[in-house]
Amino acid sequence: MLIAEIGDIAPPDFVVPFGQGTKSMSPALKEIEGLVFNHELEHGGDPVLRWMCDNMVVVTNDRGDIAPSKGKSTEKIDGMVALIMAVDRAKRHGSPESVYEGRALLEFG
Repeated sequence: MLIAEIGDIAPPDFVVPFGQGTKSMSPALKEIEGLVFNHELEHGGDPVLRWMCDNMVVVTNDRGDIAPSKGKSTEKIDGMVALIMAVDRAKRHGSPESVYEGRALLEFG
């Protein structure tokens, strides 16, 4: 299993569980929503992410939690789901400081 193999070589907090329902998705998706409305989300005009964003349908449950609906979305939304997961990781599990404050830039080659 891939997660077990990664767990053998990666730091303990490298793999973080993330559910695909409204409970997990809602806080990060609401964060993204705020960034979009405040014109603070930079994506470099990426046409594929823009297309996936246009495809995404967001559903709301009775508690006001929101999540993307793969079944109701018109086409692929995988990039948007990856963005939601990345924002969650950065907000809940990220370090408040840059990794480069403690070490130099790594060079390969």
